[in-house]
Formats: sequence, structure tokens, C-alpha cells
Amino acid sequence: MASSPLFILLGTLGLDETARRLALFALEAFMLAAAADLLRPVVRSMNQTQYFADLSAAWIFGQILGRFDWFRNTFFPASNIELIHVVAVTGRQFHSFKDGLELDPSLIWKGKKQPVVIAMAAMASAALLGVVAADFLRPTVYPKGNKVEFRILMTFLMTNTESAVLARLVTEHKLGASDFGQMVIASALFNEFVCLLGMALVFSANLVENKMLDLALWPIRAFAFVALIFFVVVPVFRWMRRRSGMHTTDMQVCVVLVMVIIVSAAGQLLGFDGMLGSIAFGVLFPREFHMAVKLADNYYYLVRIVLLPIVLYQNMTNVYVPPLDRNAYMVAPVIGLIAVVGKLAGAVAAARFYRMPLQEGLLMGYLLNVRGNADIILLYLSRANGFHMLDTRAAGIMVYAIFVISVPVAPISAAVLKYVRKQSPGFKHAGIEWEEAEAELRMLTCVHSLQDLPSSINIMEACRDLPLSVYMMNLIEYNERTASPIMYIRRSNDVVPLGDTQEIANTIDAYVHNGGIQVRLTTTISYYRDMHEDVCRTAAELCASIVILPFHKFLGVDGKMHTSKAGYRMVNQGVLKHVSCSVGILVDRGLGGTRLDTAASALNRVAVLFFGGPDDREAVAFGSRFAKLSTIAFSLIRFFPEEDDQYNTTISLEEESSPCDELEKHLDDRIVNEFRNRYTGIERVTYQERFVSMGEDTLANLLAVEVAYTLLIVGRGEKGSSPIVDGLRNLEECPELGPVEDLLASSENSNHCSVLIIRQYRSSNQTSKP
Repeated sequence: MASSPLFILLGTLGLDETARRLALFALEAFMLAAAADLLRPVVRSMNQTQYFADLSAAWIFGQILGRFDWFRNTFFPASNIELIHVVAVTGRQFHSFKDGLELDPSLIWKGKKQPVVIAMAAMASAALLGVVAADFLRPTVYPKGNKVEFRILMTFLMTNTESAVLARLVTEHKLGASDFGQMVIASALFNEFVCLLGMALVFSANLVENKMLDLALWPIRAFAFVALIFFVVVPVFRWMRRRSGMHTTDMQVCVVLVMVIIVSAAGQLLGFDGMLGSIAFGVLFPREFHMAVKLADNYYYLVRIVLLPIVLYQNMTNVYVPPLDRNAYMVAPVIGLIAVVGKLAGAVAAARFYRMPLQEGLLMGYLLNVRGNADIILLYLSRANGFHMLDTRAAGIMVYAIFVISVPVAPISAAVLKYVRKQSPGFKHAGIEWEEAEAELRMLTCVHSLQDLPSSINIMEACRDLPLSVYMMNLIEYNERTASPIMYIRRSNDVVPLGDTQEIANTIDAYVHNGGIQVRLTTTISYYRDMHEDVCRTAAELCASIVILPFHKFLGVDGKMHTSKAGYRMVNQGVLKHVSCSVGILVDRGLGGTRLDTAASALNRVAVLFFGGPDDREAVAFGSRFAKLSTIAFSLIRFFPEEDDQYNTTISLEEESSPCDELEKHLDDRIVNEFRNRYTGIERVTYQERFVSMGEDTLANLLAVEVAYTLLIVGRGEKGSSPIVDGLRNLEECPELGPVEDLLASSENSNHCSVLIIRQYRSSNQTSKP
């Protein structure tokens, strides 16, 4: 240790040897975590998961920089490797326990048979190819190895998969809640269960000497271990949960960590590796009230951010080898190809048996090649507890082979899915303007948090007297922490037990139970940059008439609008650009209050501001449905330029109106006249006309109007749709809202009423429907 410059430098600060070791270890852990964090944007651009960033960081420090003596002696000296090893062993157990928490066995035995059959077929074909290829590969990979042991190793290497990593990958591909995505995850779960059970049998410590008595006693020891977890450890945690009122406390988290170490030690005493014991503990952990998911969420930063990079680095140092020879580099792709072909053959055969499309069978077989913790366990066990299945060179070849198998899975599957989705016909909604007044309104409302719920309920309630289908989508930002609960989804309308999601589901259930409109709730987990794709795809699948999105700002206690998250605005802009139906952006200024009993009754004064153009006509068509509710006082306010009530004096006399302009004016008059005829004689429904000049007069009129109403509905307004609107465009702060809406949404001009901005869907070459 004396040769480490950092260790000497820490000594000058007056630290004793133990403190210096811990300080150096903290620096090592920080370097690994920081490197993984820096690699994530690069890895994300390659359509890879975060796990690949952690693995790449460990590879850089363990296999590339670790080859330089000055780097290794300075930052990872030999005297500190022992501490890294101790932390890595503990971290490996905690990470295995977290993986076990994410392995929900009920997804297998409560689901359909297809995933199990497909997984068995894929494993069988991959294992058969692995056994056949083992005899040809062994002279190149590990000539001194035992033939039988190498066949066993190749069997597990060919058949392994990682359900946790696959769940995250499937989530990123927007398949997590689909039937196909759930089938892939269920197949991966069964695959991983079988492989881990097989490794537990083969690598039990007392089987090294091949004693028949130990083999006969293995089922008894396995049953004793499961009984210890199920009848002793799990009831203790259930008792703690009952005492704490079903809330996960810090004390419970610490107790479970201690339980993991105890269970792992008990497993080793019974002849099982500690990692396998930790996984078994996680699998058998109680699932009721989403306890497993909540506990995995509490362990996320400790296990995923701090301990996993150390575990991977320690694994990389174990397989450290000098540069491999040419034959070694050639055999790794061969091993990868055999594994991929084996899984593909079995999955496609089983899929065709169930009459599934060929592309689904191919994609499922390819996705089952995702690798992760199971391969780490395999490489670790192959050189531990007296086994010598691999030397350092052979272990290096296997690491390269795992990279070759796993790395192409994400980008290739993403490319295939992108191509398939491009070939599918798209849904396009003509607009509410062109529907009958009594036609069913299919509404998709989006919420980011519990704060968005009251205003969304209020909008739904305003349409309750009409044929209505309401779908609500909870938008959750994707990361490693939010992706794992996707494994617990059974159907697309199930709830991911994460953050505000459970509270949102409970609130919707209470609202429906109290006589509210039936709401179908779904969840999407995605990066903000492409979350709009989920919204657009769901809107197309539901044939939605309109999508309602929350504004990216909220009203603070100081009466000003504050930005929630920049990502919310990115989602809104993406939906406005790509969705194939009408869109509404809701600027919420306390619409619906903060409680469920006020959310369904706060909307009582609504006005539609009409300047002209397709977006304003869509606003009238949507807003006029509110007028049917007897508790709402509704007004349609039409604005004209002050100089001429025929609004054409702003056009030069030398210019002639185009046929398109004349058509727009005709359509504007038509929808206003239809509204007036429909609601003639109803006292609570009024129609007003206002003549305004440009600039300050328009702004003053708008502010005077908004004081009198709870909600204003306004069309977004394309350039040229109205001379009044065009005169305000130089004041825009948020162009996606439009000039009038931007002024109304600004806290400097208004803080009285909420605003709903409507934009009608139009294709790039479409103006108005004749």
C-alpha cells in the first residue's frame, strides 16, 4: 500500500490506515459510478440499457486501464483489493436479492401456457446446440478442461437470459404493457428460473466430489432452505409490516438487509452459493400490497448505483487476461452465433405451433438472448468452490462471447420494431368539428402526477351527459428505477406500483365508485424525448377524438406560473407535432380544487373564444358539448376586427380573397350559426360578439373576459387564421400554445381562470375538410 501515491497523500491529512483504506475505497466507488453515469448517454444513443453502461465502465477500469501498472497501483492498489472483494461479495448478494424481488413467479403460474412452452422450446434447442458444439469448441477455448464440465458450462451459457434487463429493454421499446411484451417477460422469467435452479443443483458445494449421498440429499437440503425462508424469515417481515401500518420504514429496510446476509449464510451452510440463496429469498418474498416492488425501489440507489459497479469491476478483475490470441477472438462470435440461432430456432418453432406471426417468434427468440446477472453468477461459480471449469483465458473468451450475444439485441430489435410500425396503417381522426353533435367522444387524458388529476376529472365531468369513453394515461419518466415494476403488470390497464401511480389509481377508483364516469387507466414508462410516441400510439389504438395534456407550468402559491419539468413541454410539443387527432393543452389554475369532492363540481362558467380558423372551430365543437350540462353557464364569444364586422377591411383592396379564405369564412359562419340554432332559448347559454382593434385593445378585452369565467377554451390558431391573432404573435413565449393562449397562460397577464388550448389535427397538405 505504501506504493500508492493516493494512500501517502491521505496519510498527510492525519488519517490512520483504516480511514485511508475507506477513503480510497470511496474514491474507487465514486470513479466507477461516475464512469457509468458518463457512459449512459452514449449507451442510450446505441439503444442499450443502463446495465450495459455499468458493464462497460467495469470493463474499462478492469480490462483496459487496469492493464497499466501506474493506474492500477495509484487508484486500485493490491492492498485495497481485499476490501473491494468483501464489498463485492456483499453487493453480489444484495443485487441477487433485488433480482429475486423482480422475479415474480405468479406471472408464470397464473398466466398462459404459451410463454412457458416457448421458453422451454428455446432452451431445449439452445442447450442441444450447446452440447453438440462443446466438443468442437473445447480444444480452442479450454483444452485442459473436463469434457463433461465444459458441456454443462456451454449448456448454461447457451440457455441463460436475464428477465430484469429484458423487462427494461421491452419497456424502452414501448412493449411493456402489451400482450407480446408480457409474453416475452414471462418466457424470460421461466427461462431464468430453470437456469438458476439448474445452477443451484450443479454447483452445490457438496456435489464437487460427485458423492451419490450428497446428490440424494440435495432435494432435502433445498426443501429445508425454502422452508427456512418461507416459514421463518418471511413471517417476521409480515409481522413488522402489520405493526408499521403496511408502510415500508427505514428500520424494515435495514432488517431485510440483515436477513439477506443471514439467509445467504444459511444457504452456504446447506451447500448453496450465497447468490443463489439471495435470489431464492427475493423470489419467495411476499408480493401482497406491492411489498416486493416497494422494497426494490428502496434498495435502488444502494444496489444499482453504488454496489453493482463494484461487483462488475471485481468480476472483470477475476477474468483479467493478456490480449487474447486470434483463435480466441474468432471463437467468441461463434459461441454467440450458436446461442442466438439456438434460441431463435426453438422460439420460432413454438410460436408457429401457436399460430403466432413469424416476426413475433423471431423477435421473441432474439430478445431471449439478453444477458445479465445470471451469466455473472455462472462465470463466478465456474471458478469457485473447487470448480475449475475455466482458466483466465477461457473466462475472458466467455466474457467476449456474452458481449457478442447481448450487445446487438437492443439495436437490432429496435430497428425491427421501427420497421414493423412504419408498415402498419395509421389512424387519422378528421376532427370533432366534422362529427355529429351526439357522436361518441373518445377522450385520452394524460397526467404526470396526482396534481394533474382534479382538473382532468373536471373536464371529464363536463362531458358526462354525452356518449363518452374516457381513457387516462399516467406518464412516468423512464429510468432503471421506474422500469422494473413493469414486470408486475398483467394487462395494459394494470397499475405500476410506483410514485403517485397507486394514489392516482386509488383516486380514480374512488371517483368511479362515487358515481363518476368510467375511466380506463393505463401507464406508460418512457424517456421524455420519445414519450410522445407512446401517447400518439395509444391515441391511434383507441381511435381517440382528442388528447388532453397538462401544461408544463403550474400555479404557485405566489400566483405565478412555475415550470414543473422541462420534459413535460417536450412531450407536449412532440404530441402536437405527431398525433393524428385533436389535442388539448390544459393550463390549470386550480380547476377542480385539491380534493375529490370538489374536482367534479368546480367547473360552472365556461367560455369559448372564437377568432376564426380550424382550431377555433374545433374549440367550438368540443366546448359546445359542455353547454349540454345543466350546471354550466356557457358562452361563445366571437371577436371581429373593429374596422369592419365582415372582417375583411384588414385585407388590401387590391388583393382578392382566395377560394381557401372564402371557404374558411363560410365554415366559421356555419359552425357559429349551428351553435346559435341549437341553443336558442336556453338562458344559461349565451352568444356574444365583440369588435376589437389590434394590440392593447385585444389584450384588454381578453383579460376582461377571463375574470368572469372558470375555464376558457381557445383554438391554438395557425398563422393567417385571423388578423387579430396574427397581431399578437410577437408576444409569444410558448409558441406551441398560440398567441392568444400564450397571453392567457402567462402569469404576468392572468391568474384567474384555467385555459384549454385546442388544436385540430391536419395533415401537412390539408387545410380544411370540404
